[in-house]
Amino acid sequence: MAINDKSGGAFIAYQGNDYNKEDIVRRLQRYCPSSYNVRAISKEEHGVVFAKVVYYNYSDDRDPYYNSQTKIMTVSGYNQNEISTVNSYYSRYGIDDSDKYHVLINKIYKDYGTQVFKKLSEDMDFCSVIWDGNKRKLIGGVTRGNGEYTGLFYGHIDPDGGIMFSNCEELLQELNEKLTKTVAEPDAPEIDVDEELDV
Repeated sequence: MAINDKSGGAFIAYQGNDYNKEDIVRRLQRYCPSSYNVRAISKEEHGVVFAKVVYYNYSDDRDPYYNSQTKIMTVSGYNQNEISTVNSYYSRYGIDDSDKYHVLINKIYKDYGTQVFKKLSEDMDFCSVIWDGNKRKLIGGVTRGNGEYTGLFYGHIDPDGGIMFSNCEELLQELNEKLTKTVAEPDAPEIDVDEELDV
């Protein structure tokens, strides 16, 4: 996904100390097409902010999504045409609205951890970043190849080792021209930030 497409769906998932929720929202707002705005949620005590360009009447229980019971936060990029291909998972988890894929990803991650990417890889092309509040861990992953909506890029943004994920490479480059960017690939589908940051 390129910023200059002016398309909805671009997201940022950040963990660090140099940017707060308002900084991230401001950055994404410049790239909102008409009838779109930015939805953001945060766990500022952990320096975590997830934000996404969404349709203006997007309800508050949509992506990015935080489940207060499981303490799991998710934000995802996906191909809208493939949402219905995971119907068996929707019925298994008692979800009756295919637009609630973010709830599905959250529930599968709770049960299977990072195997969520493998479990959905045959049916759906998506990328997702997950904040596991129980483990205090940030994880990014993809299912298949990096498509227009589902490429996942990340890089170390600030001096203290903060990290940012996005499905839009240009957003990362804009933050730091010297950013070492890496693409999450299907043969290494998850990035464990704790290991990346060696903390």
